[in-house]
Amino acid sequence: SGESRGSLAVLRLQIAAYDGWGRAGELPRMLHSANCSQLEVVLTGVAPRGNRSRFALELLTVEDAGAQRQLNMYKSIDDEHTPTIFKVAELVAVAPGPGAALSYVQWKPVAYSSPRRAREDSVWCRIQGLRGGRNQTLPGLSIAFAYFTPQRVANLTAFNVSFGTAQGGFYNQTRYISWSVMIGYGDSLRDGLSALVIAVLGLGLALPFALVAAGGIAVCAHRQRHGSSRYTPIN
Repeated sequence: SGESRGSLAVLRLQIAAYDGWGRAGELPRMLHSANCSQLEVVLTGVAPRGNRSRFALELLTVEDAGAQRQLNMYKSIDDEHTPTIFKVAELVAVAPGPGAALSYVQWKPVAYSSPRRAREDSVWCRIQGLRGGRNQTLPGLSIAFAYFTPQRVANLTAFNVSFGTAQGGFYNQTRYISWSVMIGYGDSLRDGLSALVIAVLGLGLALPFALVAAGGIAVCAHRQRHGSSRYTPIN
């Protein structure tokens, strides 16, 4: 953090670890397990240089030799946990051969322009495609060597996530941006339909059929009752 035109400019990186399955307590309430951690990036108090300033974050991934990278975006019909957001983005490292997943980075394409993280504070995110790391090498004191050895670090890949669009709000309106991402190993987590959504879908599909069936029964009963009273037998 540092001073910026009399105000405190802060870039905060906060990591949360989990001991089991669940969801993060704040929006976007990503699904987590004991095999992943959440990284939250908060930028606040930075004086913008223009009336429509936007910021972007560049992420550099480090992987073993031979790992293949896949940048995916999948859709869901369930926005129960992140209102108005029906997409999830993920970068997956896949081992050669059978294609078993090694690790993943997963996030929803939304950031928030206020600490309260209400639905009206959501800001759309844009993702730039994968590309090779610009320098193709890591600094000698990089924290990556706490896990990798210099001989194991082979694949460096970078991608950008920018916050805000031309149609939406810009950073200088609130001078606050927060964005969360899940980092884990193994297969990435997928949201399933909750019991509430399944119940609503079931009710929505069953109700029209129930109304049609009830209407048909009522019509048949009406015709049978009135038709028999007007019938005159022929002798």
